Amino acid sequence: WAQEAYIKAVNGDNDSYFGYSVSLDGDTLAVGAYAEDSATAAIINGSTAPDNDSNNESGAVYVYKRTGSNWAQEAYIKASNNDAGDNFGTSVSIDVDTLAVGATGEDSGTEVIINGMTASSNDNSSASGAVYVYKRYGNFWIQEAYIKAANADGDNDSNFGHSVSIDGDTLAVSAINEDSATIAIINGATAEDNNSASDSGAVYVYKRTGQTWAQEAYIKAANSDNDSNFGFSVSL
Repeated sequence: WAQEAYIKAVNGDNDSYFGYSVSLDGDTLAVGAYAEDSATAAIINGSTAPDNDSNNESGAVYVYKRTGSNWAQEAYIKASNNDAGDNFGTSVSIDVDTLAVGATGEDSGTEVIINGMTASSNDNSSASGAVYVYKRYGNFWIQEAYIKAANADGDNDSNFGHSVSIDGDTLAVSAINEDSATIAIINGATAEDNNSASDSGAVYVYKRTGQTWAQEAYIKAANSDNDSNFGFSVSL
């Protein structure tokens, strides 16, 4: 083994935690920096990134592409509803031209999947968490979907997006502090809304048809119990 590259964020700053999450597929590398502070709410395709620090710990993801033995930044990605403390980039997973990013501190109380390039900006459910899906066309990345748990509203601190894994058209997302006492797999688009098993955790599975994402299953441990943090890690 020999080192091929040493990579630093182009806007490297104190306490950004660049490299907290990484995912590699072929010649593409995604790197999360969940405490990056820029207030930008856009995807910047290319090799630059803004250097402002006005949205503390909002988080960012950097995408790199290898040509031969040389790595170069392909995109700098911020959440379209960028807000302080969202921790966008806590988790990342890439498969070919699709990237999933978890933001465990995102606060929207929305309980729907928004397919397209927008995201909810309400802050009704503190640290409920969100996942953003991005698609690459050539050398350009765009947001394909914004995903919230079907039981996100009123369920503060679920940390949906703590771990993500994508394979083809299937995505798994965990919420390690989800509180439902259910001990079953619910196939379909719903999820339990009771909060009687604190921090038991849950996993949500999503399926893409064309460019549209929908929930396929909501999974709880068969012996779900308080503080189990089910979903601390996921893999497809």
